[in-house]
Amino acid sequence: MTAATEVDRLVATHGSEPPALMDIARDIQAAEGCVSPERQRQIAERLDMRIAEVRAFVGFYSFLTEEPQGSIVIRLCDDVVDRMKGFDRVRDAFEEALGVSVGETTPDGAITLTTTPCIGLSDQAPAALIGD
Repeated sequence: MTAATEVDRLVATHGSEPPALMDIARDIQAAEGCVSPERQRQIAERLDMRIAEVRAFVGFYSFLTEEPQGSIVIRLCDDVVDRMKGFDRVRDAFEEALGVSVGETTPDGAITLTTTPCIGLSDQAPAALIGD
């Protein structure tokens, strides 16, 4: 199945109106590891949206990316509570253990280390999500 056909299938599943954007983008991210600029263009065409709207949407949500990520994504929460409760120590430990910095993927493509502004776990700070 071509990528364009996959977008058409997702539009048929989720609908062709802008409210379907989140479901379509999440499904593409899950299947391809990112929502590439080409997929964004295809989505915009199918949902009759401006490409700028789709790009802004993908850019806004930290769980969506334009670049491929590892098969496992570690998301470190970096909001103010997490920073007060030891974010730097946790980040440093992950970077040392993985041999990559935040925003990078291990050389084997298996693990991406990234930050996100909130994961809803401030009561357990410093917090991280491993895998989606």
